[in-house]
Amino acid sequence: MTSRLDQSLPPAQPGPEPKKPRRAGRVLAIVAGLFVAYFIGLAMGTSNSTVQAQPVAQPAPVVTTRTVTVPGPAVTVPGPTVTVPGPTVTVQASPSASSSSSGSTPSAGTSFSSGTYEVGTEIQPGNYRTSGSSWCYWERLTSNDGEFDSIIANGNEDGPSSVSIKSSDAYVKFSGTCTWTKR
Repeated sequence: MTSRLDQSLPPAQPGPEPKKPRRAGRVLAIVAGLFVAYFIGLAMGTSNSTVQAQPVAQPAPVVTTRTVTVPGPAVTVPGPTVTVPGPTVTVQASPSASSSSSGSTPSAGTSFSSGTYEVGTEIQPGNYRTSGSSWCYWERLTSNDGEFDSIIANGNEDGPSSVSIKSSDAYVKFSGTCTWTKR
């Protein structure tokens, strides 16, 4: 026996299946994209292209000029202007020194202030005296190379003093505010 209800309804058909999420496809696409990007970056990093560094402009040097006036003759050196002052030398010639010429030793002055003098040419061996001042310094030297080992003897005086320059000395150096006069 069949009921009416069974007759009026068509037989049931299966419905469409529900949609499944496509997560697996999206994850796979992202991973593949990362691998491709990694290999492109790796290829670019190992390429033979080089980057040249650009030179950086250097600032111009600052030049400061100072003029200092020092008594004595000046020597001008070619190139940039450099003036090197010489020592102040006071010469007191006696009439007998100008009339007699020995010919063996060049004439030299008899009074000297700060400077370095060659013995036998610019200053003669002998005893030199100063009346002194606040600071007087002298050196007897074997050479004019500026080395400490070249000093034979020296003195730092603050009053009347004397020094004996020997013919075996190559140079003598005076510093300070004293004037040294041959006796």
